[in-house]
Amino acid sequence: MAFIPGRGAAVTISTARPHANYKLSYKGEVVDTTNFTSSGYQENVFGITSCSVSYSGPYDGAESQAVGDSTAITFTTGGGGPSMAITTRIASIDIEAAARNQAVQFAVTGESNGSFSVTL
Repeated sequence: MAFIPGRGAAVTISTARPHANYKLSYKGEVVDTTNFTSSGYQENVFGITSCSVSYSGPYDGAESQAVGDSTAITFTTGGGGPSMAITTRIASIDIEAAARNQAVQFAVTGESNGSFSVTL
């Protein structure tokens, strides 16, 4: 089995930027519909689909997001791996600056806002 290296990964907001890390949690809600006619077995239906996102890396001066913004973001892994295009509501932005010998770092988290696509 071949593995896909993450070094070609990028986060695209208006232009592609290689960030140090990103994580997508693609999930669906399973709604319990068990009732007295379920003959002792659990029953359910599929509900709402959502995605949580986070990404981080060195700040390059070109980031233009604010908490509360809803923005289109594309996540790619490079090398033909999974990709996702998602409109994300920015929930938090963290900025960290070391006293010396290190670039300013930032981290962003958000939640899906509307429909999105996943390619595996």
